[in-house]
Amino acid sequence: MLKTRIITALVLLAVFIPAALFLPDLGWTILISAVVGVAAWEWAGLAGFGKKGRVAYGVGLFVAMSVISAAILVFVSKDSGMILLSAIYLALLSCLFWFVVVPLWFRFRWSLKGVIGLVIGIIVLIPACLVAIIMVIHINSKLFLVIISFAWVADIAAYATGRLFGRHKLAPTISPGKTWEGAAGAFVAVFFCFYAWLFLVGPSAESIMQLIMLLCLAFALTAACILGDLFESLLKRQAGVKDSSNLLPGHGGVLDRIDSVLALLAISPALILILWVAT
Repeated sequence: MLKTRIITALVLLAVFIPAALFLPDLGWTILISAVVGVAAWEWAGLAGFGKKGRVAYGVGLFVAMSVISAAILVFVSKDSGMILLSAIYLALLSCLFWFVVVPLWFRFRWSLKGVIGLVIGIIVLIPACLVAIIMVIHINSKLFLVIISFAWVADIAAYATGRLFGRHKLAPTISPGKTWEGAAGAFVAVFFCFYAWLFLVGPSAESIMQLIMLLCLAFALTAACILGDLFESLLKRQAGVKDSSNLLPGHGGVLDRIDSVLALLAISPALILILWVAT
């Protein structure tokens, strides 16, 4: 199983990283729209929809994402501040969802069944994927890869730290394998990666206030990754399934691979704005 997971992960990275760096704008939007469509198909399954409903929802979100992306490409100038402003508004709404609604979802264990599940799917999938398109096409594809790498760092550090030092369960009724020690390890790893990145690209934390700001941003990034992971884990537990699908050998489904990335990407423009203002 481990060998299969590693091979699948390497194949995904070998496809995804060059795509973000070198695909033409139209190719990147089609790729992200396809990811949305597949993830939406899986999401509808978690929401309890049958085969036809899952296909309809997947195709519907693929078409919606394609239309929105085409509108961004055709009608919005690349030097327009409206692009970044729209991403920031989306990010602020996403912060409200991930840091307020999702913890309440954990508390009250609301059901994903029915129309509410389809609405939540749109809230989870569309903002993050729009940010992926806007960031790669209109801002900086390398910055996009740096940001999503924080999710990979958090995931690996949480797993390693949890295996070595984990004693206290983070959310035993949702994901028994996750621990507070693993979450702390993820935060430390993300903080140092964030600090190293800032040191390399320009503004570094030179004062106590800047260091505190950096700690808060690293905490927000880590918290978003953990919340995204736990949220999908809860939905799978409620749906009575282990994985969102079996499309990716050794990993499960597309949602299983991008759950933390969805939350991280969705809030990232707000964090970039805070960082820009503070520095």
